[in-house]
Amino acid sequence: MKTKFGPALRWQLREYGLGVFTFWAVMLALEVFFVAVSLIALAHGEGTGESNFNGAGGIAWFCYFVLGLAQVRADLRLGAQFGIPRFTMMKATWAAALLTGACLALALELLTGAGQLMLAGREGLYVSDLYQTVYLGEAGGVMGLGGHLASAAFNLCGMLAAFGAGAALSLVLWLFGRVRWVVLGCLALPVAVSGLIWLAATLGVDPTPFFLWLLASPLNCGGFFLAAAALTGLAGWLALGRVNIRPGVV
Repeated sequence: MKTKFGPALRWQLREYGLGVFTFWAVMLALEVFFVAVSLIALAHGEGTGESNFNGAGGIAWFCYFVLGLAQVRADLRLGAQFGIPRFTMMKATWAAALLTGACLALALELLTGAGQLMLAGREGLYVSDLYQTVYLGEAGGVMGLGGHLASAAFNLCGMLAAFGAGAALSLVLWLFGRVRWVVLGCLALPVAVSGLIWLAATLGVDPTPFFLWLLASPLNCGGFFLAAAALTGLAGWLALGRVNIRPGVV
């Protein structure tokens, strides 16, 4: 039996790749603007203070959360229109998210590395990312190849966790069907989170050791992100079997 996974994956790679490239181009423009303004200011003898172009990886996490939240429904509906089973389409969706996320993580490290080389030796001007700031204990400096690969892997884990959370939330809200239930679900989410925080405070649960554990090693934090991606992916998978997908309505 001929599988439809390949065509679905190729289509989603094209769609996701276009969005990822657009995001990367925007980050490139922002970094070029930051470096150019900083160098021009230095050339004119004007102080720039402490300036750091940071957080591209964290913004990519948010980008993948929005991608999972907004794109998964359209993918499933289009797949149903062309006779692709929902679970096959979901597998292709996760594969596309993994492959494009890996490419984006490496491409962002190219930006970070290029920016660090251009600003090397200029006191107070830095280009860095979360991995370098949190786990290497430095906002500036030029990372080696190993550091950039570790940073890319760390950002990829974060992107997958964010994508899984967005996709699971989208599919769970899809189950509600009617607008009033969607609104109720959106209102119930912060109430549930607040309730968990209140319950933890009432029971005297201290989350500090957990956060210290995350900050102790990038392996700990990356493993937590992968576990979160697996759990949210499972939640989305379970919800997927119950949603009513109408083909051709994108």
